[in-house]
Amino acid sequence: MITCSLQLWMLFFSLCTFVFCNRKGFYNFCVSKDKFMPITLDCDGRAFQTGNIEQFNQVEHHPITKLILRNVGQNISIVPRKLMNSLKELIITNHTITHLRPKDVKNFSKLKYFELIKGPLMFLEKDVFKAMTNLEKLNLEENRLSEINGLRGLQNLEHLKLSSNLFTKIPNISLLKKLHTLDISSNTLRQLEKIVLSSPHVSLKNLLLKNCSISEISDLMFKDFPQLERVDLQFNMLNNIPTSIRFLQNLYYLDLSNNRITKISNNSFHNNAHLEHLSIESNVIEVMETYSLVPLINLKILSISNTKESISLPILPQNTRMTDLQVVGCELTFIPHDLCQKLPSLEKIRLHHNKIINISFVGKCTNLTTLDATRNRIKILDEKSFVNLTELLDLVLRRNLIETIDKKIFSNLRNLELLNLAENKITYIHPKAFINLAKLKKLYLEKNSLKSLSWEGLQSLSTLVASGNENLLTFPGPEKFPKLEKIKVPYVYHCCEYIKENESRIRPYFENLKNLDVAESFTYEDSDHESSLQFNHAPKNESLNDKYPEYNYRNNGEQFIPSNQFKPLIYCSPQPDVFHPCTDLLSWWALRCGSWTVFLLALLGNCAVLTVNIFGRSRMDVPRFLICNLAAADLCMGVYLGFLAVEDAFTLGEFKRYGISWQQSIACSTAGFLAVFSSELSVFTLAVITLERLYAITHAVHLNKRLSLRRATYIMVIGWIIAVIIGSLPLFGISDYRTFAVCLPFDVSDYKSKAYVCSILVLNCSAFFVILASYTKMYYSIRGSPAWNSSDSRVAKRMALLVFTDFLCWAPISFISLSATFRLNFITLEQAKILTIFVLPLNSCANPFLYAIFTKQFGKDCVQLCRRIEESSLSRSLSRLNQRHLSSSMDSKSLRRLTSASSSIRTRNPTDKSDKSTLSSQESQIKSKWLNFKSARRCWLRKFSRNKEEISLQMTRKVNNKFPLIVFQASPKSYRRTYDRHLQSENGSISYRFDVSL
Repeated sequence: MITCSLQLWMLFFSLCTFVFCNRKGFYNFCVSKDKFMPITLDCDGRAFQTGNIEQFNQVEHHPITKLILRNVGQNISIVPRKLMNSLKELIITNHTITHLRPKDVKNFSKLKYFELIKGPLMFLEKDVFKAMTNLEKLNLEENRLSEINGLRGLQNLEHLKLSSNLFTKIPNISLLKKLHTLDISSNTLRQLEKIVLSSPHVSLKNLLLKNCSISEISDLMFKDFPQLERVDLQFNMLNNIPTSIRFLQNLYYLDLSNNRITKISNNSFHNNAHLEHLSIESNVIEVMETYSLVPLINLKILSISNTKESISLPILPQNTRMTDLQVVGCELTFIPHDLCQKLPSLEKIRLHHNKIINISFVGKCTNLTTLDATRNRIKILDEKSFVNLTELLDLVLRRNLIETIDKKIFSNLRNLELLNLAENKITYIHPKAFINLAKLKKLYLEKNSLKSLSWEGLQSLSTLVASGNENLLTFPGPEKFPKLEKIKVPYVYHCCEYIKENESRIRPYFENLKNLDVAESFTYEDSDHESSLQFNHAPKNESLNDKYPEYNYRNNGEQFIPSNQFKPLIYCSPQPDVFHPCTDLLSWWALRCGSWTVFLLALLGNCAVLTVNIFGRSRMDVPRFLICNLAAADLCMGVYLGFLAVEDAFTLGEFKRYGISWQQSIACSTAGFLAVFSSELSVFTLAVITLERLYAITHAVHLNKRLSLRRATYIMVIGWIIAVIIGSLPLFGISDYRTFAVCLPFDVSDYKSKAYVCSILVLNCSAFFVILASYTKMYYSIRGSPAWNSSDSRVAKRMALLVFTDFLCWAPISFISLSATFRLNFITLEQAKILTIFVLPLNSCANPFLYAIFTKQFGKDCVQLCRRIEESSLSRSLSRLNQRHLSSSMDSKSLRRLTSASSSIRTRNPTDKSDKSTLSSQESQIKSKWLNFKSARRCWLRKFSRNKEEISLQMTRKVNNKFPLIVFQASPKSYRRTYDRHLQSENGSISYRFDVSL
């Protein structure tokens, strides 16, 4: 029973393997140009692990010449004999073989190429390859071999690759008579001693010793290899040019790059006249003797770069074969004028990263096709420099100090195809400077200081890069470049015309195409806004039928566009989006109406709160003071939204014409500053309000433990300073308000800007967590206690609602912004714009209504303010009238009559309306008598001196050099004073004493 079950299970497993292999194409993966004779079988190796090799029966009548095995086990002899007879190439990768035995490969007698790589192979048994007499190429790289003894019998081996193993010396290759390429790179050889051979190894031509940590090479190392033609010693630790290369008279390729060579002497290459390619890049050369390169009369390619000290170009021999000269990063200041006379065949000159001032020497290089002088100190281009360069194809003058381009500089470069003038200081290019460049295809002008540019003669241009020219405010449309395919413009709004042109090219040819799904969300790697906050541009499955419903695309592209009729689309970068719109700043009417509504409500509401609290009669206490600060912050946010709304109204439908001037304007920077300042001050004020309420409620029984108005003022001064600093940083290069049309610092193109954005978000999130923790503590402190119904608790509830609404506006924006900073996009650009322009300022509109306008006290304060305004107007009118008719002096009787008007009022209940009216009438009578005084000069002084025991109001009038005094004194200690001069204590009773004296 168990045996039967096991057999059924094995059968099931084999069927699964068979089905899986068929699905992966292992049986049918036969690649050949000749359909009648498949020659390649690529097998994943699962069949070897399970023992199922029936797949090879499918191809027994078609000889397999190449077999690729991946992920095989330790046994490769399982390959069937009938396959071995025809196999010529065997490639095994990612294996687990540690020992290779002769019996494993004895049947591969016809094999010519054997590759066993990427595994733990450590040992080869003696004569392991003895039966593989036809083998020509053996690759054992990326194993763990430290020695190799099984090379007997490989008399036809030509290529041996042993790189990335554990060799410490070059293996003995005496038996490999036909070997001409040995690659032992990426081992740890350190020192190369002479290899003792039974006879000179005349067949070895290529020796690759890259990255072997070689610091010293024996003087006789290459003595037995006279036929060596190619030696690669790059990425080692050599301090000198190996003297043993004097034995290599046939050497034509020598690479000594990335070593530690300090000196090249006159005798370094004295016996290498056949050398054609010499590379000594990235060394620490301090001395390069004058005649060191003279023996190299056949040199074709010379590459010297990144020397430690400034060197002079050594004397080059008269050479008619040199075609490529590369001297990079050597701090060269001068190139001999006869260079091209000695090297008349020069085709490519690369001199970037030097200190060259003048390149007039190239005028005699008539065969020159490429000139690269990037990152030098060239200021002026001589008209005669390029006169004879009629064959020049590529001219690269990037990162120099060029300021102007005259008319005739490029007049003779009729075959020029690439011109790179990027990252110079060019301010002016003659209008006809490009007129003779009929074949120019690529022009790079980015990061200059161009203000205007003529585009004559650029009809063949296919690539134009002009980004980074901040002063280039106008840019030509696509009609100037009929063959243009790719363009980078200084400002995103310059792309609007090109997008419109693309749409006009697409529409006529897609009228018969239906149901063609095209994702409108593209990502361009070289976009200028790549390092900015990014969001998904559109749903992935949006189709042309959604974008252009009038064409009704449905037949899945059955009719195609003939290639000879379709005009290629122009890729323009940076791409416009909702934050850089072509038509309207606020994009949609719903957003536009909502923005105006929020702007007006925020403006009116916050102005009303500030007016009532500042000019009302109520005493300015700490809560009112903090609310005034919050209203000021919210008012700034309303002003920011007003800037955007007004700009949108003035540029409706054609924002692309004004977008650049708007973003560069002072108004945009001011709006951005107000937005950041407002948000930070608002968050800071909310935190202070919350902590003040927490302190008042937790110490409710201690009336003397309250935040004083003076301390609150100091705290808010600190908050204003912090908000001003944070808002000012983008004005000084840390992020930028001018990057986006909404004037917010979303730029994260560098680390400073990204740190700025992250710091703001982290600071705001921390503040909200502090606020949340404080209100949680307040709730648990007053829950179920009599204080729940007190005035402090009512204020706390109102402030909690205020903070909660602000948190609802800020939380999604903080989360989305922080995620977008690290390329985690959860919403589209359209949704991000709604959050930025409508949701973010929404709390500035709601705050004044929540904490002031919708309260009963605000209504009372408004009524009192209106009465005060009326009384003030009436008093001024009466005073002017009385001054005209009253006498110029006042006798003592009048003064005694005024003094006798003093009265004493006993303790009264402040809730009695009759008492209040009596008090008001008496005060009005005294006030009117004071207004009847006539004097040549009046001086008013009001002084409020407050402490825990009394409030004094002094009113003085200079009359006959005497100062009458009216004193109001209230008791008990705890009181509240309002501007209608009613003194009312919390216990409901009050006493008044009213005296008039001189």
